[in-house]
Amino acid sequence: MKTLKTPLYDDVEFAFTTSTYSATGNTYVGITCIENDCFEPYCNLTVNLDMQLGKGLAFIDVNNADKNLLLFLEEQGFITPTGVTRPSGFVVYPLYRLNLEKIGEYKFQGEHSMKNNRSDEPKQSKQQTPHLKDEKFIYLITLDWATEDDKGFEFDICATPEKAFEIFHKRINAEKNPNNSWVGEEVFAEDGSVNKGYTLDTCVDHTFSNSSRWCVSDDDTGRFSDIYLRRVLLQ
Repeated sequence: MKTLKTPLYDDVEFAFTTSTYSATGNTYVGITCIENDCFEPYCNLTVNLDMQLGKGLAFIDVNNADKNLLLFLEEQGFITPTGVTRPSGFVVYPLYRLNLEKIGEYKFQGEHSMKNNRSDEPKQSKQQTPHLKDEKFIYLITLDWATEDDKGFEFDICATPEKAFEIFHKRINAEKNPNNSWVGEEVFAEDGSVNKGYTLDTCVDHTFSNSSRWCVSDDDTGRFSDIYLRRVLLQ
């Protein structure tokens, strides 16, 4: 078994364990440490945020993994940042591209394997992780909104443009639903036209030459719901 040595630890070597998260099919990577011929789980490299990602993409567990080790793995080309992040709880997790071929060279071989004791424990699954049609891009859908007394920001990440537009339109329909948003209650007339005192700004571009956008704003109070769909080039 080929093991990974780092300048961070003199007498410790590392190997990777890989699997998939059963709930999403996303790639799981754990790290096992080898010291004095003893094997034990070291940390989870990835974290599952209940969002389906493309092959070779994963959120990195910056909350628990050794930051110096993460920096070393990045410098050595095992992981590459995409520039995309997602908050979960009090932590903002970065999205990375995994060099699965290189990680596979240091795959742990033995009866021991990394165990994840949380509810997102990876399990072997026959479910296939979806492939990116163009692995240079991911698709980001954002919802930025504000009312008189509150505001928020939400986003989704997709592997394909088809899925991205599906979510983009679902977000729009949710805003138009009077049970979900002030937009559906106040903005649109029965014939679909925009009532006086509100502004609707829309643009849909399936070529991704420009971002697609659907934005409703209240001219008097400053309330708004702004939905964007953009293609993001992976670094």
